[in-house]
Amino acid sequence: KKAYCDKELKETNEKKGDKTDEIEGLTTKLDQATARSAKLKEEVAALQNELAKLVKSQAEMDKLRMQQNKAFLETKAELEMRLKGLRLALKTLKEYYAQDSADHDKADGSASGIIGLIEVCESD
Repeated sequence: KKAYCDKELKETNEKKGDKTDEIEGLTTKLDQATARSAKLKEEVAALQNELAKLVKSQAEMDKLRMQQNKAFLETKAELEMRLKGLRLALKTLKEYYAQDSADHDKADGSASGIIGLIEVCESD
């Protein structure tokens, strides 16, 4: 009977050692998974913070764009009217200086300066 008990005790101690090693391995894996989970939670929090900042920034840019668009639309008609006036003045001056007249031959240099200035205003 003693031999049987010794054999069973030896097998039990070996199984206990194996199970203890297995528990230690699983505990190590659990600790690593817990640490990784904590790290990932920190990363998620940081990314959510950055995303919130991006959303806020996008909202501010959208608001600014709407304000700029509103200002443009308010001045667009006036700018188009002024551009139409510049084009009319340019056409009138070109037609006037295209005529053969001794009156404006003396002012030929200033005419090209005025026409040039109006053309620059038109292109702007």
